[in-house]
Order: sequence, then C-alpha cells, then structure tokens
Amino acid sequence: MDTARLELISFELLLKKERWAIYFILATKHPTEKGKYILTIVPDTGTIPLRKLADNKFSFRPEGVGADGFSIIETEIERNETTRAHMYMMHSRSGVRKFGEILGEIKDEIIKDGTLISSITNIAASKSPQWILIDKGFDFIQNILKNTKDRNLGLVSLDDDFGKEFDKNLYQERSNTLSTGNAKITWSWSIR
Repeated sequence: MDTARLELISFELLLKKERWAIYFILATKHPTEKGKYILTIVPDTGTIPLRKLADNKFSFRPEGVGADGFSIIETEIERNETTRAHMYMMHSRSGVRKFGEILGEIKDEIIKDGTLISSITNIAASKSPQWILIDKGFDFIQNILKNTKDRNLGLVSLDDDFGKEFDKNLYQERSNTLSTGNAKITWSWSIR
C-alpha cells in the first residue's frame, strides 16, 4: 500500500470582488472501513479572509523552490483504485463568526440526521476537525450544508485513480472549476 497526500495549492473566486471568509469541507471515503466516510473541515484555524485587494485570488504555496502547498490529508491507497474525495468551498456569511460556531452548526446537522459515528483526530494525518459518518453518499453533505448559515459556493471532485501517470511522476497537479462555476481550485496528489 502507498500513502497519498492531498494539498491545496490555490483558488480563484470567479465572482465580483468583495470581502470573503472561505473554508473548505472535504468528504473522503474511509481508507479501511467500507460504508463509512470522513468529513474534514479546513483550515483548522478558521476561515481564510480574502479582501478586495487580493483580486479574488489566494495561494497556499509559499514562495521558493520545492515549497509545498497546504496539506489537507494523507491516506493509505491502493494503486489503480479510485480514491473518492469531494471538496465543498464555503463562505462564512458573518466575518465575526467563530470557527467553533461553524463546527458546532455542522456537527449539529450531522447529529440530527443520525449519521455521526464519532469525532476523530488524525485518521487521515490531518490536524483539522474530522468526523466519521455513515456513508449516505456525497449528496448527503449537500443537504447538511443547505441547513447552515454559510453560503455553499460549490463543490469539486478530487477523485483520482493514481494510475500510470504516477509511475512517471509521483506528484500530479490538478485544477478544476467548482460545480457552480463560482471558483477555480488547484490541488495536488502525491504518492510516498
């Protein structure tokens, strides 16, 4: 088995400029337990403030040769087997909302539905808050997000099969537009 690492590199909002408070919710299949998945909220420090002067662009990658992006998870994978991962981009409607309030609201919605199995830490080598949920499909996350106070800007599939292109280069950068067309996100998968 190999270890795959997911990093965020950058994003660009394709909406008119304003003040943004961005965070992400990542839903991934549990690496070892079928019928379960992991919900991770990043960054673990709260929202990413984006001001008008930033031109709606944000880079997670520091300057310099060999600099890494923002590491989200590391997980065990089987080569040539698709890793399922969806990431939702969220905008906190209130700049004064505390991260604990955002977490509590999402957790309350999960509990209401009866899918929460447990709160966890570090199952996918992440410092961010994580929960193990019963697998009801990725559409279930959409329903949870509808009931929160924050704006769901859309989702992007980060699925990868770690096929032949990883034989030549263990680091692959990807880029795609959110399902709503509201933003473009760049990320990478690497194998160790």
